[in-house]
Formats: sequence, structure tokens, C-alpha cells
Amino acid sequence: MSKLIITVTCDTTLTYPHNPNGPRPDNPGGLADEYARAINAGAAICHMHGSYTSDPVIQPDGRQLQIPIMDGWRLITERIRSTGAAIVQFGLASIRLEQKIELWRTLKPDMSSINFDSHDEYFQPDPPYPPAGYCYSIHPISELRQYAQLANQHNVKLEIECFSTGAFWAIEKVRAGEFWVNGRREDESNLLPDPLWATLFLGWPGQSWMPPTPKGLQFMIDCPPTSTGA
Repeated sequence: MSKLIITVTCDTTLTYPHNPNGPRPDNPGGLADEYARAINAGAAICHMHGSYTSDPVIQPDGRQLQIPIMDGWRLITERIRSTGAAIVQFGLASIRLEQKIELWRTLKPDMSSINFDSHDEYFQPDPPYPPAGYCYSIHPISELRQYAQLANQHNVKLEIECFSTGAFWAIEKVRAGEFWVNGRREDESNLLPDPLWATLFLGWPGQSWMPPTPKGLQFMIDCPPTSTGA
């Protein structure tokens, strides 16, 4: 039998407000208990959303994103590591770069997610109710370059979120290592070393939506990044 890698995300009722079984966002201990239970049931990767709040509206920086609560992330991370040998993968690709770097610096995850498309998510898990979550941000090549640099510095493997084939273009651009800054070319190789770890998103509400159909999946599979890096 082939080996199976099980990834688990134990989210809060901030995302699923009408789920009576999910821990509250202000209950990181409850989330930690769920991750421990998942590891004991066989989960190998814990994709953490931690505990967080959200920008109520688009902010002056042009983004509407999630804001991590550091103490909650620390509690959940420590509980995962004390439970078993699971890989700690920090989710919430939608938090700001400076906050993500602070999480990397203080908690040292094995992996962390970053969206190589633009964030434009309209999360509505329960259609009779108002949307449970919305976030918006663009991620230019200059920012993705910085993410890759810092991930290498902190020994964090990136989980690259791909909502469309535009993410594949961005991967190739960063791996090519040719950047233009104020009209001048800068070369920097090995920013995304092999093997790449990518997650394909299908049917995710928002303007990076891909149809959740066999043809939609086949289209993504048929158009992978071709650059292998230096």
C-alpha cells in the first residue's frame, strides 16, 4: 500500500460561524485539543490557521486581511509539537508579510503558505447566511521574491497556494531569478528550491475562482510550471 500523507486544518467558528462543533476564535486551547486529536488519529501535517481577527474593511494599505493573535498561535504550535511528530505548516497566506515573518521568527514552523495569485476571496460556506469571510490583497513579484528570500533565511518550506495558472507563471518568474528594480536588472537564483510544494484550489469563491470540475483540474495539471530553477 502506498504511503498516505494526511493534512488537517482545525479552523474556528470565525470561518464557519454556524458550525456548533468548532472552537471559538478566542479559544486556542480548544483548537490545540483538536490538533492533538487529529495527530493521534493519523494526521501527518497540521495546517494551522491559529487564532486571529480580521480587518473589518479594506485598510489604507489597500488590503483586507487576517490578523494573527500571537499568543494563540504559540499555544497551538507548542501543543502540536508536544503531541507527536507532525509537520507544522502555518496557514493564513492572507496575513501581512511582517506578521508572517514574526511568526516564522518566533515559532519556527516547518512550512508556511503563501498565495502566488492575488487574494480575492469571498468565503460563504452557508449560503442562507451573510459571507463568513472576505480578504483582498495583491501579491506582486517583488513581494513574492521577498517571501522566498525570507523563507530560505528562516529554513521554512513554502506551501505555494495556486488558485489559477497565473500562480504557475509567478512561480516561473521567481525561479528564473531575473528581477527589475527601478529600471535596473537584479539576478537572484535558487529562491524556490526543488521540490516545490503546491496546493491547487478549485471552486474557491472569489475572482481567482477555478471551476471545481474534472476539466478544471485537468487544465491546472496540464499547465504546470516548467522552470526548474538554477
